[in-house]
Amino acid sequence: MFMNTTTRRRGWSGVLLGTVLLGATACQDLIVDNRNNPPIETLRKQPKEFEGLIGGSFTSMLYPVINGSTNGNPAGATWYTASFVYASAEQTATLQGGNVAYARDLPAPRRRINNASLICNAVCEWGPRTFWDEIGGANYLPREGLMALNADSGRFAAAGVYVPRMRAFAKFVQGWAWGYAAMFFDSIHTVTEFDVVPGGEGDYRAHTEWSATRLVEWKLGVDSARWALDEAIRIAEDPATDPVKFAFPEEKGQVTWFGTSAAVSKEKFAQMANTLAARILVLSARDPAGRAALPWDTVLAYTEKGVREGNDYRIQLSSSRASGMLTRMQGNTTGGTNNGRWNYHTIGMADQPFTVGADSTLTSKTTSNYRDWISKPFSTRERFNIVTPDRRITGTYRNGIPNPTSDGTYTCYRADNNGFVADRGSHLFSAYQFGRHRLEQQVPCRGATGTVNIAAGTANGQNGDQALITARENDLLMAEALLHLGRADEAISLLNKSRAKGGLPDIPAGATVVPTDANGFCVPRQDDGSCGTLMTALRYERMLELAGQDVLRGYTDSRGFGMLEDGAFQHLPVPGNVVTWYKKPYAPYSFGGVVDASCDGTPAKPCQPLAGSAKYAPVN
Repeated sequence: MFMNTTTRRRGWSGVLLGTVLLGATACQDLIVDNRNNPPIETLRKQPKEFEGLIGGSFTSMLYPVINGSTNGNPAGATWYTASFVYASAEQTATLQGGNVAYARDLPAPRRRINNASLICNAVCEWGPRTFWDEIGGANYLPREGLMALNADSGRFAAAGVYVPRMRAFAKFVQGWAWGYAAMFFDSIHTVTEFDVVPGGEGDYRAHTEWSATRLVEWKLGVDSARWALDEAIRIAEDPATDPVKFAFPEEKGQVTWFGTSAAVSKEKFAQMANTLAARILVLSARDPAGRAALPWDTVLAYTEKGVREGNDYRIQLSSSRASGMLTRMQGNTTGGTNNGRWNYHTIGMADQPFTVGADSTLTSKTTSNYRDWISKPFSTRERFNIVTPDRRITGTYRNGIPNPTSDGTYTCYRADNNGFVADRGSHLFSAYQFGRHRLEQQVPCRGATGTVNIAAGTANGQNGDQALITARENDLLMAEALLHLGRADEAISLLNKSRAKGGLPDIPAGATVVPTDANGFCVPRQDDGSCGTLMTALRYERMLELAGQDVLRGYTDSRGFGMLEDGAFQHLPVPGNVVTWYKKPYAPYSFGGVVDASCDGTPAKPCQPLAGSAKYAPVN
């Protein structure tokens, strides 16, 4: 879909189309707001400049979407963080202030999400339409580049463009965009570089009518994403591909390629594409049964060639390339419209059935605070403190006993409720905030006087770098595949590598549950209080270690593990305005919601999800 848009001039070496969208549906005229800025048809005739345009398709188009900082669309950016990040079982918020529409998607039980046909011009209830446009728009430039190379690659090569690099990069971004669209919509539209539009690319009516036949089920969208990434991998692994010419240069603070502080070699590129393919396949599962039924041998094959230690893909952040998601997750301003906290469904698995006295001594009790919390109706759940030996969540007293009100290596303890309002649900409150990124940048949770370090927390989405595809993710994808394939001891080795980051004891070879230490602690625990299985440990490590990666990962992991609140949408409907673009009668449909919104999540009054909705599955 070519949406009405504008192009913006940002220098010949990094020309980009501001909010050009190929949302995969209709085709409207391209508007150029600067007569000195040539349209894409002209740029095709200038190979080096065109390469720069394609090279900006990730950092300038896809990255802003997956990190809640969309292309000039702050309303959409807020919705992505609210309804993906904060609606997951990993993070939580109430969105204090004016975000009433977004806040409606957060309390349990969740409401139904429809495909309203009216287009929102500002803050409104229906953010998915924006996500459809933006995630599809990230595929516009890669397709243009691939079509140009298919038409005349010789001209590009003669102008000094290394064609294999440009083609591999375009396929990488294409696969990422398709995969993330397929992870969230029940149907998506994939238009490849080989598809011929009847009447020509510029024929709006022909393109629109033809597009109406191109919607495919999300599973085919995942296949298309893997097809694109497999081609990127093939090019990078081809012995004929020149490693020197293929390497993506350092582009710190620029708009082209990967935005890294060091060059990306062809070996690293191939590893990134393999891990990304495994991620998309795993996170596409709509529920625990679907996740268990995945082709885990294929996931394992990808991870065996995936990212290794020292080859993490980290994008450099700056004032012009900031993660709105990280800013929101780590913000703690008093007004705190978007302040986030850890969700107890994630960190509660670390809670132990003990209290810690004023003299830092332990006293056992029948159940943990988390078990007490989860057994209550939604309306009476409130924030609580956690007793855990996991140093990623809290610190310790001098005698080594956990200190529930101290900071962990990934976490800031918050005595306040900044940004949280009770009338939006006390069950959404939390005492702990994700702080891994800010702490890695040496920004403390509190200032020198012990007060909350507010300014540094809110600005931290602009500082340092952000891990987007990592060895730790690859290890955990591999561990999950190994568990499903009956190779538990190999998985245990990888789990122990991750657990060591929290100071947790190793799981012995041959074990089926996590070990109990001398204090009687075991992490994680299941909802019934028993020590977690290997799969529980895998789930816990993924939710803790991969937080802050992008706006979608936490929600899709929560969905696949059965951790979403009752009534949460399993996927989103195709926007109603897209249906009308297709010149089809608008047909409303929806996902999410429960039969009786007065249900409270207890055995006495359980929630019955509607079709296309999630049902919370106790961790066991």
